[in-house]
Amino acid sequence: MVSMGSMWPVASLAGDQGATDCRLRQLASIDLQIGSAVLIPVTVDGTSASMTLNSGLPTSIIYQQVATEMKLAIVQAPAPYANFPGMVRINSMSLGSFDAGKIQLLVVSHGPMPTPGLPTSIGSIAIPAGILPRPGARFRMDFELDFAHKKLNLFSTTHCPGKVVYWADKAAAIPYTIDKLGTAVFPIELDGKKISSALQVGSPSTLIHVDASKAFYGFDEHSEGIRHDTSNSGKTVNHYRAMQMTLPGLSVLNADVKLVPGLAKCWVSPNWGPEHSATYGNCYGNPPLTLGGDVLQHLRLYFATEEHVLYVTAADATLPTESDESNERLRIVVTPAQTEH
Repeated sequence: MVSMGSMWPVASLAGDQGATDCRLRQLASIDLQIGSAVLIPVTVDGTSASMTLNSGLPTSIIYQQVATEMKLAIVQAPAPYANFPGMVRINSMSLGSFDAGKIQLLVVSHGPMPTPGLPTSIGSIAIPAGILPRPGARFRMDFELDFAHKKLNLFSTTHCPGKVVYWADKAAAIPYTIDKLGTAVFPIELDGKKISSALQVGSPSTLIHVDASKAFYGFDEHSEGIRHDTSNSGKTVNHYRAMQMTLPGLSVLNADVKLVPGLAKCWVSPNWGPEHSATYGNCYGNPPLTLGGDVLQHLRLYFATEEHVLYVTAADATLPTESDESNERLRIVVTPAQTEH
């Protein structure tokens, strides 16, 4: 169960009379394909393809196999990506109907992985970090993820702060920071303790690393109260625990959090994260908690990239009409993800 209370009122998008024009300027509306991943249509140097939408990566990527097949020149990647095969310069790239122009993509060595029921992805588009139009620069625009209508909406950042949610009169406003690798990280209260978190549109499940769960909450995959999923052969394949999450104006009750292996080279800190949240003290780009598609698909998200604020409503939230009753508290029923065997 997800509940949203104490929502922030959304200011009028028309702007104050005689003051700065605060209207949103939409750049594009792009159809998404949603399954176990979220795909966006792209055109790369005249070739039509699909890429995975990814909110957990610091930069957009293309697979080395694909870059080779497309005969894209691979050049040396800048720091901090020196250990990657390189970067490719794209002369012309479109996201759906939106012309992104000349951009660069980071090359990764592993190849494309087929997704059942969806086209094969040639790489990933990162939000809110975005793609790289030139070295060291972010692709500056706002992103709205409308899961109910399977849309990615792109907006100009030239609007007044806080005046972005046009589909509802209330929204949760969640400040986020960009870490040293470019990942958007924010604190969330999980079972009463603040922990650094990120959104991962490309993951079907909400995840917590087991070294963090043990250090901050005292449980691992062998503890009492952990649910085990088994395959047809009887082998244990996944571990889950029901937990309660709280953000400003957003509560997730009995969330099914999947336990995943810890990060061996990272050490856990109880207060080094945003707003003194628990996090990894010497690692970036992969915080202890990741909110996945099992929760995100029930939400509508707007990344205000200049403000570094994520605005959140229920996926089906709408502006009230005169006949509507008080809608100060929205509730969403979340169906747990199916077992992966």
